[in-house]
Amino acid sequence: MSTTAHANLAADESTSTILSAFSTLPDPQLSALIECVVLDTHHRHRRISAILSTPTLFSLAILRLLSLPDKSFLISHLLLSSLHCLTLPFVTQLPPHAVGCEPCSEQNTALQFLHWPCVRRMMPGDEDAVLLLLLLCDLQHRHPQVLDEASPSEWRHILKDLCYDTMVSLSGIGSHHGGALVPFVETVVRCHRYVSSMTCPVVGGEEVAASASTVLQLPWVEVDKGGGECVVCWEEMREGRQACELPCRHMFHWTCILPWLRKRNTCPCCRYELPTDDIYGEIQRLWNMLMKRGQLVREGKCGQRSAGRNTMGETSEAGIRG
Repeated sequence: MSTTAHANLAADESTSTILSAFSTLPDPQLSALIECVVLDTHHRHRRISAILSTPTLFSLAILRLLSLPDKSFLISHLLLSSLHCLTLPFVTQLPPHAVGCEPCSEQNTALQFLHWPCVRRMMPGDEDAVLLLLLLCDLQHRHPQVLDEASPSEWRHILKDLCYDTMVSLSGIGSHHGGALVPFVETVVRCHRYVSSMTCPVVGGEEVAASASTVLQLPWVEVDKGGGECVVCWEEMREGRQACELPCRHMFHWTCILPWLRKRNTCPCCRYELPTDDIYGEIQRLWNMLMKRGQLVREGKCGQRSAGRNTMGETSEAGIRG
């Protein structure tokens, strides 16, 4: 098997695994996820339309691309934004009005997801540049000779023809909005493969610190009788003492866990991953979350999807441990 064929097979497998992760989502969360993807997709299409129809915006996006020696910087930020969108149903509780009855509640919930604090939006100039970069890569993949034979001044018209059919097919005309989810996931997989191939530390497993905002939000809990030992210092967790509890429910002395989290974003007991401010570490965390959940679904270790509640049980986001 050729290298290209092997890479395409791996990409298809990753896409299938990620899509499997959504199969057990309850109906309100699945609908909100799809609406979130559709809103984000339409936003990107509006930006692409503006770039390709406005010579000035097109020129500015090209200049932004040329000014960056490392294009993986742009791809990484788009990838992170997309991963946040895909993982929000697993880390966000639905507002009360979203579980139930109103026909338009999914869109309202999707809008709340898009404005959730952890969703990192790109600067407009960077977003235009990375969307143009993805279009150029797609054109190079489909028609390798076109860019070589055409002058840069002709690229804008060529790209308009290339993306017209895609925009119409994903606009929702004549199809259910769920049709936007698969190409969105495929783009995420391509971006992850690109960033990984550029030897960025996405797959390197390097230790990164937990984000400061996450550490500040960790709860203080009182140790009950038989609290066990703090695995950092191996001293007893004395009854009545205030301790730090991570989302995975493991407890530690504050004086022990704070220095630990300044160096690494994982639980000392189970390797559960906390959010990090390091872009590549956060990409890896969210990618792992999707892949692990998808693999659990494929192995039959996740509950079935229900109409009004999450049946994931112990495989919720706080229970998926490294």
